[in-house]
Amino acid sequence: MSRADGRSRALRRRPSRSIPALIVALALVAAGVVIGWPAVAVLATGTAPAWAQSAGGRLSGQPWADPWTVAAMVVVGLLGLVLVVVAVLPGRPNAYRLAPPFDGPAADGSSLRAKDTDFVISRRALARLATARADQVEGVEGVRASVDSSTVRIRIRTSWPGSRDVAGEVSDQVRRAYQAAGVDPLPRIIATTTD
Repeated sequence: MSRADGRSRALRRRPSRSIPALIVALALVAAGVVIGWPAVAVLATGTAPAWAQSAGGRLSGQPWADPWTVAAMVVVGLLGLVLVVVAVLPGRPNAYRLAPPFDGPAADGSSLRAKDTDFVISRRALARLATARADQVEGVEGVRASVDSSTVRIRIRTSWPGSRDVAGEVSDQVRRAYQAAGVDPLPRIIATTTD
């Protein structure tokens, strides 16, 4: 995949922060219900529900130095800090960069400037490439690959007596395939065998 329209950074998208956003949204909705329900009841009937009155009485009589109050404040503070850190720190990109091909004429006769274009390959495509390359190694009966932000894990099913040799050969073949494709930087490749 490549793009040369000035927005090439979008090809290497970072993961969305949907989990922290969902947690914060649910917490805000819950707080809104807990606070809003008694407020609406007071406006409608003139008195708060019994559970709100008893909870309010318990909370108003709770001293700030009470160990349970301090523990609750610490837990809420740490949860908030974790959510802020998760929201601020960028996630790992969903694709790996490829080294650009040499500059030369494009298929339509125009000049292609590779340095102005970003080329990427998705994690799923890297896993498929690893699977296809590993499947060509002698002794491999089945293979599954997964790719994360820095590592390719290859699980090989083999009945070959020298399973360590098969895993080493698979690692070498996948590394060569990635180098030929121009994956930059090369991910760490971990190949394991099962009988």
